[in-house]
Amino acid sequence: MLAYVELLGMGDSPPLITWGTFAIAVIGVVQPYAFAAWRRWSSKRDITVYHSLLPDVGFTGVGLCCGLSGTIATRNAASLITSIQLRAQRAGGEPECVLDAYLNRKRSISNEGGGKDSVEGEIWVPFKADADAAYPYDIMFVDTGTKTRLDLTGADLRAAWQAYAIPILQREIAAGTLAPDRQRDRALQLFPAFQQQTIYADTAQRIRNDIAWRAGDYRLLMDVRCAEERRTFRQEWTFALSPADAAMLGKNVEILQAYMCEIPPAIVGNLLFAYPQLQRGPASTLTA
Repeated sequence: MLAYVELLGMGDSPPLITWGTFAIAVIGVVQPYAFAAWRRWSSKRDITVYHSLLPDVGFTGVGLCCGLSGTIATRNAASLITSIQLRAQRAGGEPECVLDAYLNRKRSISNEGGGKDSVEGEIWVPFKADADAAYPYDIMFVDTGTKTRLDLTGADLRAAWQAYAIPILQREIAAGTLAPDRQRDRALQLFPAFQQQTIYADTAQRIRNDIAWRAGDYRLLMDVRCAEERRTFRQEWTFALSPADAAMLGKNVEILQAYMCEIPPAIVGNLLFAYPQLQRGPASTLTA
């Protein structure tokens, strides 16, 4: 800046700029950048959630579910995480589905969608997270309201299956046409006929009414609540389920019915899951 004054032919004049005014000028130039840097630093959240693997969206014997795997990172100070909850809502104004942390899965997962190759769950709530640390999580979230309804449906179906199969088995054992140690094999032979009963169709419809994963765009919210209210926040993602995903998940109805009747997975197969891509959305303060 002094050189700039001399170029204007003012080099012999009394200096227009003193060290004090020079310092003020420098501060004036630097201040916006310093303030912007401070804003970027201060805007970082004390707790940040990252997802590492594709979510497993499905429906199990414990209800409507969504599994999430990733990392929770903390900064500045230790935090006591008191609860983690998911909320899912399909576009179009459908009711919001609330899923509670149900199972902490300690396992390695083959990664198909980018990010870390595997995640082993380390977090379970309540959980004390140290400052400036990162913790992997692998949690299955379940709609516990769905679980209650499924338990009732399963009890009705199982009672009907037993009422259908047991008298036949008893008659055949009494007649000497069935060895007692062959009852299980015989029950598997009877099961297809039981599937034609009215109650089987009725319970299938009850289960379908509880399977909320339908084709469409979904908004997924993770609410992380902390003992210190200002650290409580919400992370948002979006994902889409295709018609093919929805059709595949619909096959779980028949699989669940077989499980309810104590038909083993080795016979009917394992439950099916969809693995949609997650798109990261904003994080926001959660005060409610």
